[in-house]
Amino acid sequence: MRADIKELASIRSLWVIPICAILAHISSVSLISFFLDKVDQPADVPYEQLTASGLFMVMIGIYGTLASTGVLSRNSIALEMLVQPRRGTVMATKASAVAVMVTAASIVGYGVTHPIMIAIIKAHNVPCLSYGLTDIAKSLGLFILTALFVAFLGYCFGFIFISPAGGVIAVFVIQWGTGMITGLVGLIPGLKDIVETVYKYLPVHLEGEIQDLNSSPADWFKSFAFILVWCAVVYIFGLFRFRKYVPCR
Repeated sequence: MRADIKELASIRSLWVIPICAILAHISSVSLISFFLDKVDQPADVPYEQLTASGLFMVMIGIYGTLASTGVLSRNSIALEMLVQPRRGTVMATKASAVAVMVTAASIVGYGVTHPIMIAIIKAHNVPCLSYGLTDIAKSLGLFILTALFVAFLGYCFGFIFISPAGGVIAVFVIQWGTGMITGLVGLIPGLKDIVETVYKYLPVHLEGEIQDLNSSPADWFKSFAFILVWCAVVYIFGLFRFRKYVPCR
């Protein structure tokens, strides 16, 4: 794994994505916290409402895609496939390296963002539900878990599409596009109930359910199971595509 982490670290363009993801998370959470007193809110603002992570997750998904496509574009991948002919093993070892980098970025992003968020909501006297250290630790764990899921989806998209552009577009579609499309289709008379049912099983909704501290155990495990199904399906397609991949042409 150390060699795979060093390989990812040697790709300079990959350093930009986690940094942008952290900055994007800080900016989005800070803006939400800053403007909470400008709009009508309930007596107490749920804690998870302040930890908006949509933009961060999109950037993390892009990181996963660029990590896989970046590795595929390097000559070292040919040597690795000679040493380890099992493509699934190659995908798994590199995915573990991506997981380490994503976990580190998530911890930094979460750790830097929350002191800023707390300072802003206190300065603006925004009523917020108070949570103890146990809940904050749980929130951090769920945040990291969601980031790992999104990164893995992006990572597999890289193997499916091979090109960075295709993988990045797939990340945007799965994270933002599906929600927009279902919202627009839901406006068509007679399709609202169907669209709402479909939306519950899309990654963008499942990620929110996983991060919800107030989600019931049944709903949480249901969301967790379905996001695992998404990961498994995308992994199978990625592995199928990778088995047909020829590094030297």
